[in-house]
Amino acid sequence: MISLFSAGETSTYEPADPSQWLITPTAVNVIGGIGVAVCSLALLLGVVLIFRVRGNVSRAVLADAAFYPMVGVFLTTALLRSTAITFDIAMLAGLLGILSTVGLARVVSRGRR
Repeated sequence: MISLFSAGETSTYEPADPSQWLITPTAVNVIGGIGVAVCSLALLLGVVLIFRVRGNVSRAVLADAAFYPMVGVFLTTALLRSTAITFDIAMLAGLLGILSTVGLARVVSRGRR
């Protein structure tokens, strides 16, 4: 039962019959594990490429290619946990990730605009 509540009241949630669920908790764990594996593979490939390329511009681009899979791993593991603050942290990481891109672009261009 889902009850709407006003200030000061609590809500109660009782899940429906498990036979009527669209996706089971086991399927969520399997899909989450696959998501972590794919994001980890992307992260590993990005880090390997950072060490293999020679140009600073390529390294700057690959730094972002390594950063965002880390955020993906964090978000995928956050889906498997019951805390809401992790999504706020991931949102801040995504917003602040652009600062590293801009900073690396300034380093590569030697401060020219």
